[in-house]
Amino acid sequence: MSDIRAGFVGLGAMGQPMAGHLSRAGLLASVWTRTPANTRAIAAEFGIAEPGSLAELAARCNVIALCVPADADVLADVEVIAAHAPAGVVVIDHSTVSSVTAREARDRMLAAGGEFIDAPVSGGVEGARNGKLSVMAGGEAAALERARPVLECYAAKISHMGGIGAGQNTKAVNQVLVAGIAQAVCEGLALGDAL
Repeated sequence: MSDIRAGFVGLGAMGQPMAGHLSRAGLLASVWTRTPANTRAIAAEFGIAEPGSLAELAARCNVIALCVPADADVLADVEVIAAHAPAGVVVIDHSTVSSVTAREARDRMLAAGGEFIDAPVSGGVEGARNGKLSVMAGGEAAALERARPVLECYAAKISHMGGIGAGQNTKAVNQVLVAGIAQAVCEGLALGDAL
């Protein structure tokens, strides 16, 4: 996709540094967070115009990344984006939510003439700051390719895991494996201490 005008929604510990990479690459057109003072400050930091609303961000951008806390937030944001974004917009959701939510969000975007990729990340805040995140993407391959220039700004590894929801399912498996390994290490240390 040429002439990318990226928007970033959700500017917390992960989202703000990810948006910063887009800004440095010259791709960031707009940012939004639910706290107006934060939106204003971050837009000023990145040298871009502050949108008056999420709807205004959606109207300005042709690729929009989300990094929000909960399933309900994703669906609420997608509802606004679907109503105001240009046809062909690609929404990249970096939130960790259910695959059911990913499918519902994709359906809403398709009905509005847009595309949706579920793309949760791993690598934590440090990976976001360093631009070294791993992205586990689910959705149409063509949509992922259109989004790739945005993802490459903050991800060292981008893996297409399959259809919509596959990114979220992969992230869930990854989280279980990480928790299992941590538990095994603790059990091993406890056993070693007891012997």
